Amino acid sequence: MPEFSYLIRDAAGKMQRGRAEADSAAALRVSRESQGERLISAKPLEKPAGTIHLYNPYHRLPPRSVVVEIALEQLALMLQSGIGILQALKTIAEQTTSRSFRAICDQLAEDIQEGDSVSDAMSKHSCFPKLVVQLAKVGETTGNLDVVLQRASQQMASRRENISNVRTAVAYPVFVGLAAVGVAGYLVVVVIPELEKFLSATGRKLPMITQSLMDLSVWIRLNGIATVAVGSLAMVAVVVTYKWPPGRAMIDRWLLRVPVLGKAFRLAGTVTFASSLGVMLRSGITVLEALRTVEDLHENTFLAAQVAVARETVMEGGDLATPLAANHAYMPMLSSMIAVGENTGQLDEVLDRVTRFHESQLKAAIKKLSAMIEPMTIVVVGGIVGYVYLAFFMALFAAGG
Repeated sequence: MPEFSYLIRDAAGKMQRGRAEADSAAALRVSRESQGERLISAKPLEKPAGTIHLYNPYHRLPPRSVVVEIALEQLALMLQSGIGILQALKTIAEQTTSRSFRAICDQLAEDIQEGDSVSDAMSKHSCFPKLVVQLAKVGETTGNLDVVLQRASQQMASRRENISNVRTAVAYPVFVGLAAVGVAGYLVVVVIPELEKFLSATGRKLPMITQSLMDLSVWIRLNGIATVAVGSLAMVAVVVTYKWPPGRAMIDRWLLRVPVLGKAFRLAGTVTFASSLGVMLRSGITVLEALRTVEDLHENTFLAAQVAVARETVMEGGDLATPLAANHAYMPMLSSMIAVGENTGQLDEVLDRVTRFHESQLKAAIKKLSAMIEPMTIVVVGGIVGYVYLAFFMALFAAGG
């Protein structure tokens, strides 16, 4: 898209210069006039000769959650300051470092100019969660768009941090374990065979630990390809099972029952439910509509199914607390506190307290999980590497003796 250098007269009668991208000078004129400005002149900017533009696949990636969070916070602040939505989106597009989000902001402004509401324009882009779209719709109806967008930004940030903490706790031992297996595999498959040739030439008897490592090396060289093939097929089977809805439901339910790790997943799900539902209820969204949105927010299909059951129960005139008390789903405190909130008519305030309590519990659970996993990882990895190195040096001592 060409870039133009323009001169405009703003609504206050002041002359201003700037740069902007547009399909043509006519399109730029329409864009500026829609904001109450008069375009005086527009000159296309020529690209320097010999400039080479390399394709960067990063620019094609969807914007990260943190980029959207910051943009929503900025949008809320500018709306509170009295800046129009179109001007606010233009400012965000100019300031963001994400090229993909810049294009999204431009598209949002264009859709709003053509008559779409802010929520309808956001719903066309997957980077805005359904929660944000619902809050934006309520904000437009009540005239508190700035307030609900700020709540949406805070909710997205909280959710991202919780998910990131859980994933970090799980990913750490996986990466360390793979690194240890890779180093040990290299020694067994590459280094040990060369050492075996040297030791065989000396005619000395190998220490028992070295001989066991030699036998393991021979077995891996003979059956390594078959083992890798079986392991790969097993991983493919797990992925296919997870993609199959009944299989995913089974795996998601099993994950919530795993000791220690399952509790962290349950706490994360409880925080997601309580915080999201509380924010939407405070913003004026009905319980049924809020539950439908919360159901879509859950990555765990078993928890999403519990929300669906709760929504059906509420539609039939039942209470919300009872369906959420299923075993190995949400934490028990959630249903009991919701029952209190329903009886007192202060469900949104109760959910806020539940969120704060379980967020602290989630942080403690992640610390406990890390405290358990790190020593176990060190012991296992140290045992593998120590066994290989001990066998290696014992063989060297035997050869030197």
